[in-house]
Amino acid sequence: DAALCAPCGEELHGFRSSAKRPHSIVPLGRGERLRRVPRCPTHPGEKLLFLSVTRQQLICRDCILVGEHEHDRYVTVEEAGRQTKSDLWELLQRARGALGRVEEQLEAHQRRVPE
Repeated sequence: DAALCAPCGEELHGFRSSAKRPHSIVPLGRGERLRRVPRCPTHPGEKLLFLSVTRQQLICRDCILVGEHEHDRYVTVEEAGRQTKSDLWELLQRARGALGRVEEQLEAHQRRVPE
């Protein structure tokens, strides 16, 4: 979770590759920003990668395995994002349809009412 220039990345890569947790170095494109994943306040160091659907709260892996959320229904944040995008798209389509019907009614009313 760190942005490194090429020399620093090369220098630190050897050290980090010997660490217990594997990692990968990903080049950032022009204008691209490093995405920060929020950390769990209950389990320091753990990333909040899941959404408790039951409680509508971001949770980490440890919250699911040993915490108070072990019986919650949960999804990954990616899945929650896809579902939210789909829900918003559906709402937008319905709103556009309702707007079209209102515009048709307005036009019909304007034709009936003399100026």
